[in-house]
Amino acid sequence: MAAVGYSGSIGGGIRAIEHLAHVFIEAEAVPLRNTVVIPFVREAFGADGEPVNPETDIRLQVMLDDLAWWSSALEKARAAGELPPGTFRARAALAAARA
Repeated sequence: MAAVGYSGSIGGGIRAIEHLAHVFIEAEAVPLRNTVVIPFVREAFGADGEPVNPETDIRLQVMLDDLAWWSSALEKARAAGELPPGTFRARAALAAARA
């Protein structure tokens, strides 16, 4: 899971991203380390819709590259049955214990 936080002031949604990371983990998703924070969002993009600050564009690209890599890696691993989500494994173990 990738997160972009933005706000009209300096915070840029940092606290929202921190909270969402816990939600992602509980849902057995993989939150990315690289997130994007965009403070002062009203001034962050030009008339063409592109980021004014080159750092924003770079951070967005890094995050999207990471998301594509993790998505591909997890898809292959889960399709191969390498590590099913923990809730599935726990349910199977409980069912076996009750049988």
